[in-house]
Amino acid sequence: MPSLQGTFHTGAHAWVCRKVAPDRFRLSADLPGDGASKGRKGPPRPGFRTSGLGLGDAFCYYPAMRNFKLTIEYDGTDFHGWQVQPGCRTVQGELYRAFAEFDAGEARITGAGRTDAGVHAAGQVASVKIDIGLGPGVLLRALNAKLPRDIAVRSVEEAPLSFSARFDALSRTYSYIFITKRTALWNRYYYPLKGGLDIDAMRRSLRALEGEHDFSSFANAGDDAGTICRMIRTGVERS
Repeated sequence: MPSLQGTFHTGAHAWVCRKVAPDRFRLSADLPGDGASKGRKGPPRPGFRTSGLGLGDAFCYYPAMRNFKLTIEYDGTDFHGWQVQPGCRTVQGELYRAFAEFDAGEARITGAGRTDAGVHAAGQVASVKIDIGLGPGVLLRALNAKLPRDIAVRSVEEAPLSFSARFDALSRTYSYIFITKRTALWNRYYYPLKGGLDIDAMRRSLRALEGEHDFSSFANAGDDAGTICRMIRTGVERS
């Protein structure tokens, strides 16, 4: 089996491996710094693993999988919803397109919820698992530079690999906004209604939705997601 010691090239980086124990090796390399164009000298970032492969393979390194929590806002007017659909423009699809521009592994993006066509989001949460060397701050700026103007990433946080935006969500808030006067500026965001609203009747009706209910009649046939939902709070506010 060939020696693991020596200099190995992977893409633009030269990796120097030195034997420090019978079964341990130390790696140093030119690695890209967060936001630095020339990179920095030093050991691999925490989380990088090195491994000797089988006969005929000298050396291999694996960037460790990382998980990021993204908080996103978007204007849903020109999207066919959140989830990727063939031939349709979607929010998740635009995120995949942006991540594909990085020199990184394939991204796996999970949303806390799936908005329908034309629905906006002020704080949609997504978890993204990806092999990438960028820190959260640099990733935030880089994503916003690559995404279209109707999507904005508000924050990026590193999360444990076990975190799932869908299954770890504690609650979701949905807002329906009506306007009772003609408007040109807010047509995308308010639903226009003619005449007044009976606020008291609306509040009485909403109270019937509170608690745990089965919403299977609103689900698509064959949908594998659970249809039991617990409505914690409802309300109507006039502004």
